[in-house]
Amino acid sequence: MALNRALERVRGSGTSHEAFRECLLTLHKIAENAAQKWNPTSGAKYRTIKQSSATITGKVTDLPGGKDCLLALGFIDTVDEGEPVWKVPQDRACVDKLWDGLAVLREEKDRLANVPVDQAKSDAANRGGGLEGTIRDMLTSPAKLNSILRTPFVRQMISSNPDMVEGLISSMPEAR
Repeated sequence: MALNRALERVRGSGTSHEAFRECLLTLHKIAENAAQKWNPTSGAKYRTIKQSSATITGKVTDLPGGKDCLLALGFIDTVDEGEPVWKVPQDRACVDKLWDGLAVLREEKDRLANVPVDQAKSDAANRGGGLEGTIRDMLTSPAKLNSILRTPFVRQMISSNPDMVEGLISSMPEAR
């Protein structure tokens, strides 16, 4: 698809990861608004973007491949009321490009959100002394739970918010 190639051009242009991320999130928001708020009479404002917009210029069109991304989403480079704009015409092919592009942008956005687990940090947190390890020990060892409940810090937390204990117990099936 043309949008995938355009996104790869942005990503591979030497653009920083943060600039690519901002470009992607901006494109996603633009496409989402244009597609989901589609209305032939009142939705035109979501399908038209002024080319003079500092946000669009800085985050999308100034980047190599940024303009190609807008074109791949079905936007056309045109003039509206004497001002240069990016606009999605009310034509079936452009609307289809917009929806298809939105699907691609959602997948790319999900990929950005997937952060690999640092196994060493996870293991350290789950050993005795780590927060998760301490909670696990409290739930599986009555002696450990009793020891934790006797500390002044925990006693103060419980006395200032008794509902906390009920909430903790009801949210953890292991504690029942």
